[in-house]
Amino acid sequence: MGAAQQGGGSPPCDDVYPGQIHMAKHIVDPMHLSQGFVGHTPPSAMDWAAYQQVQAGGAAHLGHPPPFINYGAHHGQESQSIWRSPGFLGFSFLALCTIAAVLRRFHYDGFYGLVKAGPPPPPQWALDLLPQIGDQDHLKRGECKNPFRQQVEDIFGGTRVEGYPAGTPGDEDFITWNSGKKIEGEFGPVVFSDKAAALRATLIQQGWNHRILYHGTENPFVTSILTGGFLNSDGWHGVGIYATSTFAHSQCYAPGDGESILKLEVYWNPVNQSQYFNHVPHNSLANDVYVIRDPLLVYPVELMRCCPEELTCR
Repeated sequence: MGAAQQGGGSPPCDDVYPGQIHMAKHIVDPMHLSQGFVGHTPPSAMDWAAYQQVQAGGAAHLGHPPPFINYGAHHGQESQSIWRSPGFLGFSFLALCTIAAVLRRFHYDGFYGLVKAGPPPPPQWALDLLPQIGDQDHLKRGECKNPFRQQVEDIFGGTRVEGYPAGTPGDEDFITWNSGKKIEGEFGPVVFSDKAAALRATLIQQGWNHRILYHGTENPFVTSILTGGFLNSDGWHGVGIYATSTFAHSQCYAPGDGESILKLEVYWNPVNQSQYFNHVPHNSLANDVYVIRDPLLVYPVELMRCCPEELTCR
């Protein structure tokens, strides 16, 4: 070997093993330069220049270990600093917000981002029926035993209070036999038959308006109303389906505690509301009575128990 090291400096080039360079604590074997540095830390550009100088005999010795980048440690630290940098975190936050907005916009569902289909197109029978609602045959739909009434019963058949079985439509005789009879009520949200749900959805999709009204009745009549649709009443203001805009006033038409109040969605074509239902003057403080012309406009959505509120019958 050559002269001994002096003053703790780096060894002279003569002390470098043939074909190798001692760089700090890293030994770089030129044999591995063509093998992807397997098992070795890859040298920096300056390390490579130093190696070439040694090979060419252009350096007497390395006065100090050439600068060397420990790629393994350095790159790990650099990677961590990038992940923790404010710029990267800000960019990540904006990217997540953008993705969330896209998912909400297109209604993505599930882990794989499957797009939810929009509402199904209305059935053709419902579209064909819309122009007939409120027409010259609307009174017949609220009367028993005719083809127009059968159409209503076919649509509402199977509609029921959630948790209870569906009933059967009643006629005038049913009303006579059950009027004044005391039975336990059925209360809760209403589950529509498939056809009633489809017609209601079609009204909404075609731009018909609706509002909430209330109808008080006796418990025995509820299942008949739900599964057959409303029958007309012949009241002070003509033939139709009577309802109020306030729950409190509707209690006046239910015969006491534990009887039924139907919460209704009532629909109309905004082109001509008066063709479908109208407010009528009523000799009461509430003065909130409406007459609806066609049972296909009326969709009970909930059965409520009478009578928790103060009555406003006068």
